[in-house]
Amino acid sequence: MSYQVLARKWRPSSFSQMVGQEHVVKALTTALESERLHHAYLFTGTRGVGKTTVARLIAKSLNCEEGVTATPCGVCASCVEIAEGRSVDVLEVDAASRTKVEDTRELLDNVQYAPTRSRFKIYLIDEVHMLSNHSFNALLKTLEEPPSHVKFLLATTDPQKLPATVLSRCLQFNLKNMVPAQIIEHLQHILSEESVGFDDESLALLARGAEGSMRDALSLTDQAIAHGSGKLAADEVRAMLGTVSRTKVLDLLAAIADNDVKQALAVVDDLATHSPDYSGALDELSSVLHQVAIEQAVPGSLDESLPEFARLQSLSKSLTTDDAQLMWQMAVASKRDLVLASDPRSGLDMAVLRMIAFRPAVVISESAVGSSEAPPAKKSEPPVMPVETPVNFQQKAPSSNPKASNTLATAASDRVGTRTAAGAAATPAEPKHDDVAVKPDDSAPENTTGTALENEVTLAGVGNPATITSDTTNETSETKEAAKYSHAAQVARAPAETAQVESKSTHISSMSVASDAHRRTQDGVPGSEKSQPPGVSGSAASSGDDGPVSTVIADPAIDAVPDGAKPPHDDLPTSGSWPDFFNNLDLKGVIHNVASHFELIQAYDRTLCFAIAPENATLYNERHQRGLASAIELSLEDAVEVLVSIQPTSDNTPARHREILEQQRLKAAQAALEEDDFLTALLTDFDATVIPNTVRPPLTEL
Repeated sequence: MSYQVLARKWRPSSFSQMVGQEHVVKALTTALESERLHHAYLFTGTRGVGKTTVARLIAKSLNCEEGVTATPCGVCASCVEIAEGRSVDVLEVDAASRTKVEDTRELLDNVQYAPTRSRFKIYLIDEVHMLSNHSFNALLKTLEEPPSHVKFLLATTDPQKLPATVLSRCLQFNLKNMVPAQIIEHLQHILSEESVGFDDESLALLARGAEGSMRDALSLTDQAIAHGSGKLAADEVRAMLGTVSRTKVLDLLAAIADNDVKQALAVVDDLATHSPDYSGALDELSSVLHQVAIEQAVPGSLDESLPEFARLQSLSKSLTTDDAQLMWQMAVASKRDLVLASDPRSGLDMAVLRMIAFRPAVVISESAVGSSEAPPAKKSEPPVMPVETPVNFQQKAPSSNPKASNTLATAASDRVGTRTAAGAAATPAEPKHDDVAVKPDDSAPENTTGTALENEVTLAGVGNPATITSDTTNETSETKEAAKYSHAAQVARAPAETAQVESKSTHISSMSVASDAHRRTQDGVPGSEKSQPPGVSGSAASSGDDGPVSTVIADPAIDAVPDGAKPPHDDLPTSGSWPDFFNNLDLKGVIHNVASHFELIQAYDRTLCFAIAPENATLYNERHQRGLASAIELSLEDAVEVLVSIQPTSDNTPARHREILEQQRLKAAQAALEEDDFLTALLTDFDATVIPNTVRPPLTEL
C-alpha cells in the first residue's frame, strides 16, 4: 500500500476537526444550520491554513444525502465522492492553469443545467486571483445572479488582485495564520497517533519553521521523520531546517549584555562551523529580544514551560529596556542589510559589534544630575568640613611685578585662622559674595599655637600667585586694618585643587573666573569690595579687630550662593526677566526648543544657574549648555558660565511664559467677541453659537 502524506491523511473531514479558524467555523455552522446560505463565498488567507478544506466541507454539508447540515455524515455516496474528488456536481477548477476567458466561458456554459445527482452544483475555483480581467468580466453576471442550484466557492491567497466588483458579490472570510501553540498541539496529536517519537524542542522548531501554515508544518514533519530515521530530535530538525540553536543565541546575547566582544565573536565562530542560515540567525536573535522586551514590559508574561525560560528571565534583568529595544532594531535592520554585506558572516559580525558599540555605556539618573553637586562637566570631590583657623597675616614686600603687587595687596586683606582647642565650634560668617571658592588643607597640623604658618593663596587667572606670610607673634597696623575685611570662605561652584602639605606651611588653592581675578588685580585696594575674594564673606570675630576669624567651607553646589546675595553685574538677567531676555537671544532649532524650558534659579557674578524639568530633558545634552552660553555671551558681549541641573521647575521658563501669554491673549479675544454687539446680534438672529476651539487671537508678536 502506498504511503499517504500527513497533510492529506490528516485533512479535517468535519468542521469539528478544524484547527483554529473558529471565527470562520462558527459563522458557517450557523449559516448551514439555519439554511441562510449565500450564493458565493470567498476564502482568503496564506497557504496551508484551510481555504480549500473549508470549501470542501461546505460542499459536503450542502450535498450530504442526509440534508443540508453543519455535520455531514461522511459515509454517504455524495460525501465519499466529494472527499475522493470525483463528484460530478462539484467542479474544482485551478484558476492558475485556466486563466483564459475561453476557459471561463466553457465553464459557465453548463451553469444553467441542474446538478446530475446532488442537491447543488458547486464551482470551487482555487487561486481565483490568477484569472484575467476578461475572465472576471465574463464571470461577473453569473456571479451576481446565479441559478438557485449553483454555489460558487472561491479561494485566493491574494485578495488585493481581485476586482472590487467580484469582492462585492461574495461573502468573504479571512482565514488567519496558525499560532505556534496550535501547530505544536496538533502535531503532538498526530505523532502520537502515528507512533512517532518526538521531543518538545523539535516540535517548537517545526512550528516556527511552518510560519503559520499547518500544511507546511505537516510537510516539514514528514521530512523530519525521514531525516531522523523515524523519530524527531531537536538536533536533527535543526540541521534539516538550517536554523540556529537558541542556546547559542542566548550565549551570544549574554556576551553582548556583558560587553564581552571576544566572547561574542567566539560564539559567532562556533555558529559558523555549522554553516547556518545567517538571516535565520538574526531572525532568532530578534525573536529572543522580542521575548525579553515583552518580559520587561509585562513581568511574568513568559511561558514557564519554555526550555530557555530561566535564561530569558535572566536576560530581561541584565539588559535595560533601552538595550533590548535598540538591539532588536539593530537585528531587524541588519537582516535587511545582510544582502549588502560582502558575505553573510561579516554581516552578522558587524551586527554583533554594532550592538555592543552603540549600547549606552553610562546611565545618568535624574537625581544625580539634579543634585547639589559640582557641575557635571567637572569632577566632584567629597564635602569639606567647617574649619576655624586664627591666623594673622603679614604682607610681604611688594613684588617688582605690578600685577603681582596688586594681587598681594588684595590677598593680604583676608585673615584666615585655625583654632585647635578641644570642643571649639566653628562659627560661620555671614556670606556676602561668592565669586571664588577657597578650600583649606584638610591635613594641616593640629597644634599651631605659637607657630608661624605660611599660606599661599593662588587665584586662578593671575600670572604670578600672591604669597601671604602669616605670623602669630607680630601684627602690624596694616593687618589690623585688613582684619576688618576678612571673610569666611565658602565653596560656590567647583571643587578646589588638590592641597599639598609641607612642613609648617599650608597651601590653599582656589578656583575663580579669570575675568574676575583680573578685575581684582586691576583694583588692588585692600579695603574695597572689589578687592575682596568674592566667595569670602566678611565678619569680624567677637574678640575684636585682632581676634581670630571664623572660616566655614561649604559643600560645593550650584545653590551654594547665599540667599539674598545680589549679583555684582547688573546686566545679567534675573529670574523674572529671564523669559524676555531669552526671546532676544539668537537661538534656533533644537537648542532653542530645549533652552525654552530652562528656568533661571540663580545668577551671580558671571555664572547663570538653570534648571530643566525631567520631562523636558529628554533631548538635553552638554552641547545645548554650550550653545546657550555662547548666545548669552554674544548678547552681553562678555564671558559667562552656564550651569544646568535637572529638577522640577516653576512657571518662570520662556516656554511656560509664552504659553501663559497665549492663554491670556486667547481669553482676551474670547472676551472681545462676547462683548461685540454685531456678533451678538448675528448669533441671536441666526440662533448660532461660536465654536470655542476656533477662536484665535490676533497674530501679533509675543
